[in-house]
Order: sequence, then C-alpha cells, then structure tokens
Amino acid sequence: MPANSTGQPEEEISLPQTFITTGNPVSVVVVSPSSTLLAAASPRHLKIYQTDTSRLLANVSIFHSPPSTKLDDPETTLPPPPPPVAISFSIDESMLSLVHYDSQRRLCITIFSVKELLTELEQAIRSKTNPTLRKLIPIVAKQTSDFPISECKFTPYEPTKLVSCGKENVRFWRIKRNHLPGCPAILNEFARNTSFNDLAFESSYGMLDDTSTPKIVFAATSVGTLLQISYQTRNVLCVLKLHSGPINTLAVNEGYAVTGSDDNYLRLWPLDFSDFLLEAQHESPVTNISLSLDGLKLLVGTASGTIGVLDVVTQSYATVVRSHTRGAVSCLCNDTLASRSQFATVGEDQTIRVWSIINGRQKYEFLSPHDAPTSLTYHPSDQSLACGFESGLVRIFDVITTSTKYELEQHTGAVMRLLYTKDGSILYSAATDGHISMFDAKNEYMPMKTVACDIPVDCVKLCLSENGNFLAATGPEKRR
Repeated sequence: MPANSTGQPEEEISLPQTFITTGNPVSVVVVSPSSTLLAAASPRHLKIYQTDTSRLLANVSIFHSPPSTKLDDPETTLPPPPPPVAISFSIDESMLSLVHYDSQRRLCITIFSVKELLTELEQAIRSKTNPTLRKLIPIVAKQTSDFPISECKFTPYEPTKLVSCGKENVRFWRIKRNHLPGCPAILNEFARNTSFNDLAFESSYGMLDDTSTPKIVFAATSVGTLLQISYQTRNVLCVLKLHSGPINTLAVNEGYAVTGSDDNYLRLWPLDFSDFLLEAQHESPVTNISLSLDGLKLLVGTASGTIGVLDVVTQSYATVVRSHTRGAVSCLCNDTLASRSQFATVGEDQTIRVWSIINGRQKYEFLSPHDAPTSLTYHPSDQSLACGFESGLVRIFDVITTSTKYELEQHTGAVMRLLYTKDGSILYSAATDGHISMFDAKNEYMPMKTVACDIPVDCVKLCLSENGNFLAATGPEKRR
C-alpha cells in the first residue's frame, strides 16, 4: 500500500472560519469583491453570510416544488433537484447572479439585488446590533437558458452585463426590463465537440464604462486550448494550445494569466502567451485558481482535495488545506499519552489520513486504490494503526514510518469494526462475513480464535467491558 508523509511543524494556528449550512450539500461559493459577503448555494437554498463574523444574513429558497405535487402522499417521491452551476457578484457588489434549476428542472439565470442587504448590514455595524435574517431578496431579472452553462460571470466593464460558457457555446447577456436577453459569440468551427469550462476578462484600466477601448474575453476549453474573444464584436481573435488536457480554471490580472488543467499542471503565462513563465506540477488535476489583489500569490485547489498557496516571486509552494475528496467513513482520536495530539480518518476516496489536532493539518496519508478501507483503530500504547478493508484484510501500520507491519487474512467480507483491549494485547475484528476474530498483538498478531455470530451486515458493532473479560457484539433480530 503506498503511503506518504506530509508532516508539518506543530505550530498552533487559528482555526478556519466555519459557515453553517445545516447539512445541505454546497455546490457553488463566491466571495464579494470587497470580501464583505460570502454566498453559497445548494440545490434548494441560496445563503449569504457576513464573512468576518460568519453570520447568516439571508436564506432564500431557490427551488420550489411544483404546485401539482401531492407532498402528503407518501408514495410521491421527487428526485432531488440538480445542483446549482455557477454564482457571481457584480463588480459594484449590487447584484448576485446564480445559475440553477427551477421547479421544472429548467436551467435558468437569476439575478438578485443585494443592495438592501449591504445597506442593512452597514446600519447594523454602526448601531452594533445584529442584522435581521432575510428570507427573500429582490429579483432583478430571471431567464431560462436552452444552452448548457458551466460558468457565468458578471463582466468587470459593465455591471449589467454577463458572459456565460458551456458545451459548444459562449453567450453574452444583459439585464433589460427583468429579463436577460442574450446573444452568442461567433465561435464557428471552434465550438464543435468542445466544452468551455471557465472564463476570464482582460483587466480594465481607467473608467469601467469606457467600452470604446477593445476588451478581450478569455475562454478555457476541454481540449486544452484558450480562445480570445472580442468583447465588442464577439468574434474569435485567437486560439492558443496551452495544455495537453482540459483547462479547468483560468485567472487573468494586469500582468499575467494562470491556467490549471487535467494534466496536473498549473502554468503562469505572460499576456501574449509566448511561453509560460512558471510551471507547477501537482499530484492531481488543478480545479480552481484565485489571485491575490497584488498578484504576488496564487491560491490553488486540486481534485485531490488540497488547497495550496504559490508565491510567484519566490516560486515556493505551501499546502495549507488537505481533505478527503469524498465522505469520511470513520474518524478516531489517538488516546495514547505520546500522541493525543492527532486523529485518523478513513474516507470513501480510499485513503487513510492522520491529522494534527493542534493545527488541523494532515500529517500522514495511506493510499489504497484497489482495496477500500472500511474501519480503523489506534493501538492504545504505541504508534500503530489497525485498519480493516473491504476485501477482508486487516493491516497494521506504523504511523511514524508510514509502513505496513502486518497483514491479517482471517475474513472474507468487509471488516467493519476493530477494537483493541485496554492494554493493547488483543485485537478484535468483526466483518460482514458474520465472524469475529481475535489476534494476539504481542505475538505478531497471530490468530487466536474466530467465532461465528451472525452479525447483521448493515449493523456491525463491538464493545468491550471495562476489565476486558466480556465482548459484546450485535446479533440477528429474534422474531417470534
């Protein structure tokens, strides 16, 4: 099993802010240009927070069940709505655009006005009171789209205009009398069998409403090319081949452009794209890029759940956040006197990760691409971690050296529970094959006994008495 260490100094740092979303999956997030507001959208709700206090300011329903649906009928089950696609603040922070699905599951663009929300927040800050939670926000315009959309952004040149992109299309929209009339960019043969994944705009100089100066819209594609499109004429000016894989993310400022791709490369380019100035290879596809205001640092997100900071001047890279790419199956703290400052998690992404409680950073990672881990437990007195797998294997890892010490092959079903005795001399394992096994941890984990107990597959539990003389396990339901 491959393993690697990502040890970090145990420096104590401030914990990140948490924005409570009541368990709903968040699909898109955006921060306003002044960093005053944070907006997050799930399939059913749009929530807006005050960034410095994490206070919820607005909770707006964006998906309403059709009136004809009989919700009281228990046999009526509606499929969950598709997740929102894109979200963006206007440059003056007066409006918020959201690309989502309505009650008839049509893709639509909704423009919300957040002027009143900002005004109320400013008044509350001056009077040192809490702003009222809003359930409704004024809608400026709403428009259904017959074209796929993967990204939609307000232009930095005119606050009432937007540009969207998707499969085989780039479209320009403008707010007019509660609607969003749109017109396509003239892509010709460059649109065929091509998806447009992200957009960026040439940096604006001088007055925002100076539309006489030619502007360029950049569109990243699924074939590794970058299209330069005229903002005024909507014609394609240039097509550049920048990556060998799809370009997922794109950012442009006054001095350079940055692209991130499925080929795992992040590249920094001059604005003439003659040759890249800087290249950084990652372990997984680069999915998101954000630039600091001074352009000296890049925030980089990857498909493996990491967020890193690249210093453009020194060309140094630091990973600041790691996470499971899918849900965590199990989480366990280490209670040993030597290592009470760490905990371990097992994820659906087939990784086992050890984290520092002091600073929240990942210390070690064990990869199991061909056999999903299902359970884990710490040895009570040394730096060992026992982990059960879907194949029925139990592996004992040395956390410090990130190596496999023992492999135990007593089960034929997924190992769902592991338990050490208080002194660490015996390891118990329970699996979906209906068996509980007992191993001698002091004698190289030699099998001591295996008992069949008809454990329910959907509920495998183990519990040991305080003195270690009795082991309780879930059993089948007895029906009379």
